[in-house]
Amino acid sequence: DYDQVKENWDDDRIRGSIFYSDDEGVSWKASVVEESYFSYSTVGKLGNTQMITFFSRGGHGRFGIGYRIFTDEWLENNAKHQL
Repeated sequence: DYDQVKENWDDDRIRGSIFYSDDEGVSWKASVVEESYFSYSTVGKLGNTQMITFFSRGGHGRFGIGYRIFTDEWLENNAKHQL
């Protein structure tokens, strides 16, 4: 039922990750940028060395909007798994 789905909205929307490939899509790695609620994200570049992601904290931004700034080096050093 809708109320149950709505109540559990955030259960699967945690541990927000950035997925990336350094071999033109042959394999993929992921780095967790947010351990808590994370949904509806977007990523952009900040100059030559940094990137930024903005994301919703909780269903429909219930806990606000978050952001993280990171570098390619950080992504590589924090990769948790490969696909």
